[in-house]
Amino acid sequence: MTMPNFLVIGVAKAGTTSLHAYLNQHPQIAMSQIKEPDFFEYGEVDQPPPASSAPYPYAIQTLTTYQALFADLPTTALHGEASPSNFEARACERISRYLPNAKFICILRQPVDRAYSAFAMHTKRGKEPETDFCRAYQDSARRWQKRFEGHLPAYACRNAAWYVERLQDWLARFPRQQLHISLYDDLKDDPVTFVRKVYAFLEVDDSFTPNVSQIYNQGAGIRSTSVNQFVRQNNRVKQWIRPWLPQPLRQKITRWLTNLNQVPLPPLDPSLRNELTRPQHDDILRLQDIVGRDLSNWLAK
Repeated sequence: MTMPNFLVIGVAKAGTTSLHAYLNQHPQIAMSQIKEPDFFEYGEVDQPPPASSAPYPYAIQTLTTYQALFADLPTTALHGEASPSNFEARACERISRYLPNAKFICILRQPVDRAYSAFAMHTKRGKEPETDFCRAYQDSARRWQKRFEGHLPAYACRNAAWYVERLQDWLARFPRQQLHISLYDDLKDDPVTFVRKVYAFLEVDDSFTPNVSQIYNQGAGIRSTSVNQFVRQNNRVKQWIRPWLPQPLRQKITRWLTNLNQVPLPPLDPSLRNELTRPQHDDILRLQDIVGRDLSNWLAK
């Protein structure tokens, strides 16, 4: 049975895509070609998900298909994958049964900053119905409960209490030495040192220097909502030109328009960040005790 030796378990919008790429550079590590199989949270494993998995059509659904992701990887290398959904309760329980001896890598990011990045990503993809980030964040608890009913994307707008709850679940199921908890701030400030610490945790050569010049899946904003909707959604103009343009050319035009319409993500208003962070003060301190790191820069100023 071919299964991974380790998992990047999240969290979303905290550098997991970059880490997947940096780990894959190491000669003693081989990552799955599909970065996010989402198997343990949305696959059937031994029973259907708690609700329809239709919002996640790309999730690997069967154990056989999941194992095939690792079957052709070098047998001398450690195998891993990086699904942020692995952090969730259903995934954690199933991982504890299927991979009891694996190692797990978690990256945590200041909750409001992470949510803002997720909000911008879903807006850019045309999947965020709310135009105001503050409203989306404050409504995140309800939207999380309704996430299978149309896949409201602001589910990513979670708070520090969620981190605490999820980590307590993981630490109840696994020894602390199997879990490497790190911070997005460290990845952003010194990515080489950050990745080398992960190498050491995985017990591979930590003197290897990864190429971290490219930041993957970086947050971005959009110039024009109209252009973004045109690119993302089906419409009469696209239906009319489709028969006249070959698919490679259509894809090239789509990428060009997407890049042209993309702008750096505007910084989050500090006063709004404080407003949304302040109610999480006690939970951030609880989290600080769990991870053993100073999180004072996460608190409201």
